[in-house]
Parts: sequence; structure tokens; C-alpha cells
Amino acid sequence: MFTAKNRQGDYFTATQANISHLKAKTDPFFCPACGEELILKCGDIKLPHFAHKRGTRCRFSSEGETKKHLLGKKELSRWLLYQGFEVQLESFLQTINRQADLLVNGKYAVEFQCSTVPPSQLLERTNDYLSKKLIPIWLLGQDIVKNKFSYAFSNFQLCFIRKSEELGYYLLFFQPEKRRIECIHHLAHAGSKYFFGERLVLPLAISIKEMQLKIQAVKGHRRKKYQPHREIERERLCYYYAKYKSRSHFMQELYHAGFSLYHLPLHVYASLKRGHFL
Repeated sequence: MFTAKNRQGDYFTATQANISHLKAKTDPFFCPACGEELILKCGDIKLPHFAHKRGTRCRFSSEGETKKHLLGKKELSRWLLYQGFEVQLESFLQTINRQADLLVNGKYAVEFQCSTVPPSQLLERTNDYLSKKLIPIWLLGQDIVKNKFSYAFSNFQLCFIRKSEELGYYLLFFQPEKRRIECIHHLAHAGSKYFFGERLVLPLAISIKEMQLKIQAVKGHRRKKYQPHREIERERLCYYYAKYKSRSHFMQELYHAGFSLYHLPLHVYASLKRGHFL
């Protein structure tokens, strides 16, 4: 973690700029969440940060944090502060026993999620923030696999898909090493875990307002670059079903009904009780 407090309740944030000042202090630092004493670490591998001692039971201990997660929180907070936002790094919310990666303007709880956790945990944390009238903003911190035509999402990554008027179904992920947020927008399901979509790169070198202008530029404009890929995918599926039609109940039903799989509509819509409807 980057944030600690002293006995008087004053808060300190560990940065490269103030590390010498913090090392010169003789008073101990304490965890804002559990109250345990912290150790100031400033090695060559990780960014300067505070860490719990071994054997801690604090659920917010930073020892399990990756360099990517630490760097992500640091880069996001620096970017927002530069634009004049009020940012609390690792803000501990005592009434709901949660620690937001960033609390922005006392209104937005920004979470940079690198590790895979059960979707139920994401839902619980989201509901806790909403109970405090905070707006949760989730940024994925994992790499997205892309083949020639489509993107592959894990079940966990599917939890980060959202929908807006400008972007349709979209997914945001943050690459702190490259200092940029990426958005895969106008997602269309290609089957199984694969999706077609377009990529929008939003570097931290620009402001939020400039990012909003880039997003508005694609509003109402669902591009068709992936349409030829859908045709190729359909041909592949038709070949697969025709080759193994003796094992396919679906193909047998089509045959008896007098239909050919290839001549069915490209899009078939069905009402689903669960899952993404794209």
C-alpha cells in the first residue's frame, strides 16, 4: 500500500519524491485499516510503499500486490491529480470495511483489478460501494487475448463488459506500463468465448475530456470491419456441422425441416434468462 498514518492521525503517501523525507522520520507508521505498524519499503524492484509485517491478518496487506497493481494505482492517481481531481489513494471506508484503490472527488470508487476473483466478490464490492452512494468504476488489469479476427475473454473478464449509448457493449482495461487505457467496443459475440470488436486506445497523455471526445466520435457508428470475419466464421461452422452431422441433433432437425445451415440468417436472436445478449 502507498498510504499510512502516524499516531496523530496524519496521513502520508509514499512516492519517489518524498521517500527521503519519510525515511528520516523516527515515528512509526500504521495501517489506516487495521492499525498495525507498517514497514516502509523502497527497494529496486517495487515502487516505494508501506507493507505489513509478517504474520499480519489484515485483509488489505500489500504483500500480495504485484508491481503492475502498485504501478496502476500510482499512475491513475497521478493522472487524475494533474487534472485537478480530488484523489484519495487507498481510501479505507470504515463503515463498509472496504478499501478503494482510488476515491475520486468523494464520489467515484475506482478499482484496478489485476487478479482473478470469483464474480460474487465483484458483485459484493460493487453493492457495498453503491450502499455508500459511491459510483464504482472497474478497470481490468489483465491482458486480452486476440487472434486474427476476434478477442477471447475468460469468464472472469466477461464480468467487466458494460454497455453505453456511444460504445455499445464494451470492455475497459488499463496498461500502466504503457500508460494507457484501452477500450474494446461494439462487441459482437462470435461464439463460445470469442467476440468481434474494435479497439480504442486512450493514452494517459490526454485528459478525461479529450478521452470523452474520442468516445463520442464513435457514438451511433457501429462499424462493420468485423462483418467479413463473421462470414468466415459461419463458413467454418457450416463445414464443421456438415462433417459431423450424424452426431448433431441440430443438423438432423435442420435436414428434416428442409433447411441448409449455410442459408440460415447470419444473426439469430433468442431470449436468454442469463448471460450476455449481443
